Amino acid sequence: MNLLSFDIEIADELSDNPDKNEELKHIRPSVAALTTDGVNIEYFYDVPFMTVDTAKNLVTRMMIYYEKGFRVYGWNIVSFDLRLMAYYSGMLEECGKLALESIDPMMQLTFNKGYYLGLDTALIGAGLETKTHKVFLNDGSEMIDMGGKKAPQMWRDGEIEAVKTYLAGDVIQPLKLADAILQNHGIKWFSKTQKPMSLYLYQLEPSYKLFSI
Repeated sequence: MNLLSFDIEIADELSDNPDKNEELKHIRPSVAALTTDGVNIEYFYDVPFMTVDTAKNLVTRMMIYYEKGFRVYGWNIVSFDLRLMAYYSGMLEECGKLALESIDPMMQLTFNKGYYLGLDTALIGAGLETKTHKVFLNDGSEMIDMGGKKAPQMWRDGEIEAVKTYLAGDVIQPLKLADAILQNHGIKWFSKTQKPMSLYLYQLEPSYKLFSI
């Protein structure tokens, strides 16, 4: 399976608005990353936030990979990353095609179990390292608790490399998780009470097939 791992960080904080889908129409992305091998990463960004032209270039780049047989892949990308990019770039048809054919293990789990599971929880359950939480700031100091909620302010503060380092983990580790899911025939994790949990998956299904569940 040819996977194009994809993820976005945003320049604006999400509010506590319960209608997140509507809210995404007003959110500006900061930086996106793509990788097919977990080594070579393509970044798309501008300062102070991603321009619409860069967003269009990103979608066009993903479509090129799509035409070559790659499928956009990531954790929770259908409801967030691809939807945000559709609104922001205005390339609704292209992003819709990418979303329908995408591979989103979190979506598979949600459709089967009815609840959300964090990427770190799935990575730990598979015996893998978590996302990147240790980054270095412009002043040389080390942050050990980096997370997505901190990325918008850090980007606005000019901590570009720190945010890119964090984002790299968000496209590299999911690729490793995809291999683990296929090898383990499913997603494994531990509940908050440390009870072993699992979802059997024969294969990673494209998103459009999940709507028949």
